[in-house]
Amino acid sequence: MNAITATQAAELLVAAAVGIWEGADIQVSINIAVSERLKSATSKDGGLDLQQVFITDSDMRHIKNRHGSGEDALGQIDITPEDFAMIPIILSEYDELIRGEDDKLGNARFMLTKNLSGTVYLATVQRGKKKLEVRTFYKRKPGAS
Repeated sequence: MNAITATQAAELLVAAAVGIWEGADIQVSINIAVSERLKSATSKDGGLDLQQVFITDSDMRHIKNRHGSGEDALGQIDITPEDFAMIPIILSEYDELIRGEDDKLGNARFMLTKNLSGTVYLATVQRGKKKLEVRTFYKRKPGAS
């Protein structure tokens, strides 16, 4: 399956998230176009030959269950379905890419951050040598660490 444009991905991500927030039993895997900037950075910082970035319904349910409510206690802001439109922007226009510890299989993990109008969005991605999967997604209040 080919990656789609950022605009198409944003629309699909929001539509899928709305369904998941409403309890729909949907299955999706959305491929998002990989920017040259992200390819270059993950090659340099993680030795990847990045070809694909994607998010699945399982990832979206995890995000809903872990970051969709009660985030205020953590100094964060609840994720809403509309926030998923920000993922393509974060992936291509991130402010910072931080290399994390490798997973149990030795695959690179990265956190990407993007400040949009004072709200900092964070996405973690990991997978294998040619793919990255958006595993979690949350947003911080301005000034929160």
